[in-house]
This record gives sequence, C-alpha cells and structure tokens, in this order.
Amino acid sequence: METEASRDERPLRGLLLATLTSVLWGTVPIAGKIALGGMSAPRLSVLRLFAAGFVLLLVLGRARFRTWQGPSRLVFLAALGLGANYVFYMWGLEHAGAGTSQVLIQTAPLFLILLGIFALGERPVASEWAGMAAACLGVLLVSWEETAAIPGSTLGIALVLASALAWAIYAVAHKRLGRDHASGGTMCWIFLLSAAVVVPTVPFAPVRSADPVQTAAIVYLCANTFVAYWCFAEALRYIRATTAAVLATLGPAITFLLLAVTNRMEQGYVPYEEITAAKIAGAVLVVAGVLLAVVVSGRRRAPSP
Repeated sequence: METEASRDERPLRGLLLATLTSVLWGTVPIAGKIALGGMSAPRLSVLRLFAAGFVLLLVLGRARFRTWQGPSRLVFLAALGLGANYVFYMWGLEHAGAGTSQVLIQTAPLFLILLGIFALGERPVASEWAGMAAACLGVLLVSWEETAAIPGSTLGIALVLASALAWAIYAVAHKRLGRDHASGGTMCWIFLLSAAVVVPTVPFAPVRSADPVQTAAIVYLCANTFVAYWCFAEALRYIRATTAAVLATLGPAITFLLLAVTNRMEQGYVPYEEITAAKIAGAVLVVAGVLLAVVVSGRRRAPSP
C-alpha cells in the first residue's frame, strides 16, 4: 500500500534523478576531450551507442526484446538522427572547446521547434520567438569568442550545431512513435541501429593506443550514455517534463565548473579554455532562450486539467 511518505518522496526522487542526468551530461565534453586523445570520434560514438544498446538488451531480457514487433521506418529515422547526433558532436568536440560545445548543444530543443514550424506547420507563440532570438544572440556571442580564441574552430561550431539538429530529428521521430512504442525495446533498437549507422564513418586507420586515463574516459562515456538515459527516463515518471527540462540546462554550468578546475591543473588531456565574460553571457542567453521557448511556451500550451 502506498503511504503518504512514499508519495512525498516521488517529486524529490525525480528532482534528484534529473539533476544527476544534468551532471552526467555536463561531464561529457570534458570526458570526451580526454577520450578523443585515444580513440577517433566515429569509433567512440559506435562504442557508446552499442554499449548502451547492449546493456539495455540485458536489462530487458531476450524474451521481452523478441516479443516486440521490430523496427519500423520511424525507428530507423530516430536511429539515423541519434547516430548523427553522437558522431557530429564528437567530431565537433575535436575542433571546438568543451565549454562552447556544451553551450551550443543546448540549442537542440530550438531546432525541434523549427522542425515543428517548417515540417509540421506549427505556429510558434511569442515566447518561442523571443526564446529563439535570445538563444541565437547567445550562439553568436559564444561562437565569436570561440573563433577569436581557437583558429579553425568554425568547423567545430558547425558540427555541434549539426549535432543539435540531428537530435531534433531523432526527437521528432521518437515522439511520433507514440506512447505505445516509446518503450525500452524501442530504445534498444534505436541504440543498436544508431551504432550501425555510424559504422561506415569509422576510419580504416589503426586503432589509437589509449593510455589508462583515456581508457577510463572511454569506459565512463559508455556507461554515461546508458545511465544518463535511464536517469532521465526515470525522472519523467515522478516530475513534469518541463521541470526536468529546466534542470537539464544546468549542463553548461557543470562543464564550465570542470573547465575551471582543469584549467588550473597541470594536465595534457583537456586543452586550456578561457572562460570569458562574453562566453558566460552567451551561455546565459542560450539557456534563458531555451527555457523561455521550451518551458514557458510549453506551460502556456498545456491543456488545463
């Protein structure tokens, strides 16, 4: 029998899980910088996606996995989007700073709104326009600072933004799958098919020799992929999606905090990345724009109970 205490613990459990998800996502750019020193971006992406799909398959069990009808066209589209999201982000991380990459990837929900406008004919509300305008200004500020500090980072910025667009395509396909199919079995197929999508991009060059620190980062990223997915999915069982979205925007703060630490350390894994006032202002604008466009407009559009 459910007690009053257990009911009261549910929102707290959801908040903790959503916060943990944000922390895990915030560590990805730093761990990615380290891991990319010992493994190419495509090979690392394949390994992460396959590991997540394999672990989820073990969790589900073979019997439950086989009872599912199998992948549909939407599942293939979602896999294509997710695979492109992972490999583009890692490619971008090779050319752009960790902090910049984490800020720019926050624009993914805005690309989702744009897809709704152009592909589905949706009409954005005023807060969505205002949020997208603020986020675009933030992207310009961060990109300006990045290109001034790191020559050749324009390619990295473009790849991270392409990664955000790919995630939006994945999100649209996953949403269209419906509640009946948006299950663990579906996600398992998506992870495994995403890994297969990225395989052709893996170079034929010999595998790099990773040192113990780089190997640890690779293992951490593989575990992070599944654990972060599970934490976020569990959090949505206890709290509103808008609340989880707010907590998810803590990612850049976690990344900048870790950068401040690595900048002071004598280490050769994460390149020094200056955290300027303009970059922080740009990050704030991007996060505020996403919150305004996604969270505020989402609440206004939500039907009254």
